[in-house]
Amino acid sequence: MFVLASCSYDSCDVGQAVSDEHHVQRSFDDLGTPLHDTTFCVLDLETTGGNRNDDMITEIGVVKVRGGECLGTFHTLVNPGRAIPPQITVLTGLTDAIVQTAPRIEAVLGSLVDFLGDAVFVAHNASFDLGFVRAALARDERADYSPTVVDTAALARRLLRDEVPNCKLSTLASRLRLDHTPSHRALDDALATTDLLTCSSSEPPGSACSASTIWSHSPSSPATPRRASSR
Repeated sequence: MFVLASCSYDSCDVGQAVSDEHHVQRSFDDLGTPLHDTTFCVLDLETTGGNRNDDMITEIGVVKVRGGECLGTFHTLVNPGRAIPPQITVLTGLTDAIVQTAPRIEAVLGSLVDFLGDAVFVAHNASFDLGFVRAALARDERADYSPTVVDTAALARRLLRDEVPNCKLSTLASRLRLDHTPSHRALDDALATTDLLTCSSSEPPGSACSASTIWSHSPSSPATPRRASSR
């Protein structure tokens, strides 16, 4: 069963490229709405592998946030209809037994799309997650989903590449001392990505958390597909 929940929020890797790159946001100025009025849906997926055409979603986590406040979360396991490879189990802890009674993706997509609405889509290596969502919609013969996209991995590569050894979510969470620790589970990683996006600007200057406020001050932050290793 998937879970929609309200929550309090105190602070604020890539497979195949998404074909319609013109939907990817190039800077926050392009959003056309003040950041504090913009609704973001920060999504993370776990999957059986890296190919959106052949592999399947096993878990979905989404955090909806506006003005640094969490408006709600969406979380569900998904039965992929096939065995989860051993290497994926090692990475995520998800097994066939864990997802056996979970809904199939076809039963989840309607609620997921409703939750995402017209919010700005955010993910760490967004083309991976968005590619899987769009592929699932296409297989179920549903309308395409083409949101405005913010890729936190691309932003980090542009703005923090000289300060961190790599832009993996786990590395950024550790270096910036984010509130949530990514675990290769969908909701944990979505929460950590939300920290990365909206970390409070009220932190003292020079603190770890304040470093991520550069997102809102960047004049130009290209969000382009990169390798899966940044996940």
